[in-house]
Amino acid sequence: MTEQRKNREKLHLLFVEDDEPTRQLLQMATHSVQHNAKVYLASNGKEGIQKHFEFMPDITFLDIQLPDSTGLDMLKFIQQKDPEAYVVMLSANATSTNVQKALQQGAKGFIAKPFTKKKLQEVLEKHAGA
Repeated sequence: MTEQRKNREKLHLLFVEDDEPTRQLLQMATHSVQHNAKVYLASNGKEGIQKHFEFMPDITFLDIQLPDSTGLDMLKFIQQKDPEAYVVMLSANATSTNVQKALQQGAKGFIAKPFTKKKLQEVLEKHAGA
């Protein structure tokens, strides 16, 4: 799985977010800070899992509240099948409990909504240094 990630010229990102305007904002913000990134979008958990394993993104961003699952359940599944996955959680419900659970389950970061381009840039830079 890691060979697919290592042999890329551009960063591949997956945003799993059920809110259409937020997905579009994430995509626009990403292109403004990482011009050549390949961005994949998913609107629910099922689509997110399918796209994660199809495209093997360098970073998967997961919303915690999705219509068909939770981001935390998805995180657990992804970590079991793809232990080298780099997953960052997104949520408007950035309680200390949610943040702590996400990090304990293997998330590499947590972005509270509403997000800023600066926060997105920090995550991309942190991944580059990982």
